[in-house]
Amino acid sequence: TVNSFTVVSGTEATANVTFPINTPLGTLDPMVTNTAPGGGVAILPGGFSVTNPNPTVTSINPTSAARGTPTTVTLTGTGFIAGVTTINAGSGITVGSITFVSSTELTVSFTTASDVSPGNRSVSASNPTPGGGTSGNQTYTITNPLPTLTSLAPTTGSLEQTLNVIFTGTGFSSSTTVSFVNPGITVNSVTFLSVTQLRASVTIGPAAVTGLGAASVSNPAPGGGAGNLPNDFLVNAPPTATLVAITGTPRVGQVLLGVYTYNDAEGDLEGVPTFRWLRNGIAIGG
Repeated sequence: TVNSFTVVSGTEATANVTFPINTPLGTLDPMVTNTAPGGGVAILPGGFSVTNPNPTVTSINPTSAARGTPTTVTLTGTGFIAGVTTINAGSGITVGSITFVSSTELTVSFTTASDVSPGNRSVSASNPTPGGGTSGNQTYTITNPLPTLTSLAPTTGSLEQTLNVIFTGTGFSSSTTVSFVNPGITVNSVTFLSVTQLRASVTIGPAAVTGLGAASVSNPAPGGGAGNLPNDFLVNAPPTATLVAITGTPRVGQVLLGVYTYNDAEGDLEGVPTFRWLRNGIAIGG
């Protein structure tokens, strides 16, 4: 569209022209016309070329998202063309749909892999030739998610026991750590199974506090944080024997009979009892 035309001299004129976004690429034949009487048309074959603009990206919103999370971002800039402009987002980010809002705005769907490394990525826009080019970069940050912890299995352990505990939740990665509020429980190792499960080898020391306690999972920065289950892991208190009574004569060849009352703080049923005989506090055979 010719918006205005100004004659500067007999050999020069200026024209203000708008090329719609859907103008076909390629060369055009500019022409000037003088009206009758006389007059006529002058054409300059191939005298003007229509090319794609070199886009710019001036902002991105939002500027970050947790890995494994689909996100829709808005890119603001110039030179965007429907169905033509492409978006480059860096490693670990899959670019989905690109919605053309205007020549200065696009909405783009990003999906980050759940196991991608967190950190900064460079986002840019590109238009193909003729003309075209790639914009400067805007920074987009992939963060660690805030993990959640929904269950443990098993949920109980005994003093001086080493066992594997399965942590189930969301937002796990190979960098996720686990812990117990009980200072007597030591985490030996953590194995990443999936984004929803971890396996931890733990040892319950002899000085661990018996009873219920919390367990937690944590992701480091950027992003990250901790999720916990309060009072979900039980360290069993050992059973006790009270009202112990021994009848019989403590002499070689004699039979001694021991009786007692079984007690367990958690209400666990008694298993098969074993007896240990001591002399002056030292275990003896028999």
